[in-house]
Parts: sequence; structure tokens; C-alpha cells
Amino acid sequence: LVAIPRWEIAVAGLPCAGALAVIIAVAAPVAAHGPAPIPGSPPLTAKVGGTTFRRWVFSPRLAPGWATFDGLKAVAGPAAGRASAANEPRAVSAKRPAKSCLTAVTGESAFAYQLIGPKVSLAPGAYEILVSAQIGSGGLEVGLLDSGHSTWLSTENYTAESTGSRRVLLGGPVQIQRPVKARVILANMKPLGGASTWRVCSARIMRG
Repeated sequence: LVAIPRWEIAVAGLPCAGALAVIIAVAAPVAAHGPAPIPGSPPLTAKVGGTTFRRWVFSPRLAPGWATFDGLKAVAGPAAGRASAANEPRAVSAKRPAKSCLTAVTGESAFAYQLIGPKVSLAPGAYEILVSAQIGSGGLEVGLLDSGHSTWLSTENYTAESTGSRRVLLGGPVQIQRPVKARVILANMKPLGGASTWRVCSARIMRG
């Protein structure tokens, strides 16, 4: 018997058109360097609607109420690395100088929480999570976590390549069905492990 790494098991367990697709997914050879990284989503470019429900501003220090996790370190200077300029998304208007944002190097654990926001009580309704950030290298996952049940209400994944290493808006809409206490979470989106570098300027919860 050949041991199948957890990653291949997870891939094989994804919904497929039929049993044959599952067998092919398990039997397909895996390159020596491991599975291909998850492609990142493009940043938000549409005009954001609604009203600001909560807003946190990062400086070279953490925003009030936020905490670090799993070895994230705030560092001085610009985020490391830069992706190709091809297909660069539209950047956010930089009303605040970049040096006033939090620049950080994450820990090396794949998908580990890095920045954790304070608990916020959300009533049922439509919301949008928005994070103004630059990914210098690696990736960033923006999520809204139901802290009472430890389940995700929404997640969006981004990489330096998908954002063009520019300062952009990351996040997306979420529909809350019942009253919850939730936290905005920023995690290290590196499926194979390794550190990412970010510059985080602000985070908002918008109410539709």
C-alpha cells in the first residue's frame, strides 16, 4: 500500500462528477516538490456599498483590540518581494502613507492564524469584510470566524501574484443568518508552509 499525504486525500475528497474522477484524483502522480499552490482570488475592484459597522486602523502597531498569533512579527521597512507587474489590479487610493501601516512577517505554518480581531456582535443581515493590505510575498486569507462555534462564516484567499503586490482591498460579502459573535481573522495562505510578508493598513466590517 502507498501512503497518501493528507493533501491528496483532501483533493480526492472534493465533490466530483463520479467515482472515476475520485480514483483518477488519488492515482494521479504528485510532483516531487508537492502540490501546486492554491490560486489566489483577484482583489475587490467594485465600489463598496453600505455603511461602516466597525473599523480598525493599523499603524506600525496593532489596531486596538487585535492580537498576533503563531509567530507573526511586526517589522520595519517595506514588505519583502514583488510579483510581476503584469495584470496588476487597481490599487486602493493611498490616503494614508504606506509607512503608517503595519508591516509584518508571518509564522511559517500553513493557514495558521496571524492577526485576530476583537469579538463583534453581528445581527442577521448582509455584511462585507474589507481589508486594505499589500501582500509582499506569499499569501493572505481573510476570514470571518463565528467565535462561538469555531466555524467560518466566510473566507477569501489571496496571493502576491493575484494582487500584483499592490495595496488593494481584500475580502468579500457574507450573509449572517442568526445573531453571532464573530472575529475578523488574517491567516497565512501558504499551503506548503513558509512565511508571508504583508502590510496591513485597515480592516472594516460594512453593513449592507
